[in-house]
Amino acid sequence: GDLVLLNAGVVTLDPRRARGGGVLVVGGRVAAVGGGGEVRRMAGAGARVVDCQGLTLLPGFNDAHCHLPGLARRLQDLDCSPGAGGASLEALRAAVRGRALGLARGDWVRGFGYDDRGMVEGRHPSRWDLDRAAPEHPVWLEHRSGHAAALNSMALGLAGIGGHTPDPPGGVIERDVTTGEPTGVLLEMRAFLRRRLGTIRSRGDFDAGMREVGRMLAGYGITSAQDAGADNGLERWEDFRRLQAEGALRCRVTMMAGAERLGEFAALGMAFGSGDGRLRLGHAKIMLTMTAGGLYPPLGELRRMVGEAHRLGFPVAVHCVEEEAVAAAAGVLGSERDGRWVDRMEHCAEASPYLVAAVRRAGAAVVTQPGFLYHHGAAYRREVDAGLRPHLYPAGALRRAG
Repeated sequence: GDLVLLNAGVVTLDPRRARGGGVLVVGGRVAAVGGGGEVRRMAGAGARVVDCQGLTLLPGFNDAHCHLPGLARRLQDLDCSPGAGGASLEALRAAVRGRALGLARGDWVRGFGYDDRGMVEGRHPSRWDLDRAAPEHPVWLEHRSGHAAALNSMALGLAGIGGHTPDPPGGVIERDVTTGEPTGVLLEMRAFLRRRLGTIRSRGDFDAGMREVGRMLAGYGITSAQDAGADNGLERWEDFRRLQAEGALRCRVTMMAGAERLGEFAALGMAFGSGDGRLRLGHAKIMLTMTAGGLYPPLGELRRMVGEAHRLGFPVAVHCVEEEAVAAAAGVLGSERDGRWVDRMEHCAEASPYLVAAVRRAGAAVVTQPGFLYHHGAAYRREVDAGLRPHLYPAGALRRAG
């Protein structure tokens, strides 16, 4: 039925009618903003009436780039960030050892947020560091960036990674310079590990984490979110549908599809925009990185992937952080531009003025994360070239460029 919100300080964000005292909602959508008596008269019989007691009422927020299952993991896993006890390898080992003590032998120890640059030793934890902490448990620690991980020997063995394992496309297995043995540090290999290891988290743990995510989003006033998982396929789509039906995830979700998984959706006649008002299929996600020392995927392959996504009915969202990646993404998206939709560039972190101009010519929309300047500003000051620092996540310049 209708919903009437009265006695509120309504902020509409619409300059034509910036303020109001009441809101009428019909069929789940805002139908009118006005004075309390006005919206009450417009409501149908039996409408639900809520007295907001003078509190401020805002439109719901849309998170344009998030990773909901990843957030669920972080709410459950061991916090290894420097501020939470990961300021040194000794402290990190102690935290891993403490988590392992509460687990059955062979259960996974999962952690997140470790930062090699934030540790006193200034390096990643190695497999041997983690073996000392939890020799009877596989250990997988995610770097704060999400683009690196540290595994112990048991976890490497379960993933089938040894001295003769070649680097996967786009990924790097760090190796000891004298023996050639993996050190346990892996770069850009999350999808590889998922394929090798399968699901290492129970359905019950996954659901519990997603219920907590649902509560967190509601607490922040986030009513719609766009999940940017690069490996999202039909199984993730069904997860979101089930969680929404069960009431565990109340926000609306637009789910990007992994560029390598588009065939799963196309086989069912699904493309960009498929779904309904609760769950909708979004852009095709492409990871474009420089982690392995060169552009991956290479320029020709990137152009093929963009063209194939467009052919199957999807605009693309290209992950691009480094200057070289931003330039490549802008060039390809400009040459493959399709008037049916707007492609996206995720992050666009290193964007000097000439790159901002290139992005504008490409006609792409940038979804950026200036909050990283707050979270990682000290590291950027230490490690980013002085000439580039003014152009990190330049939201103002991008906005002025349209």
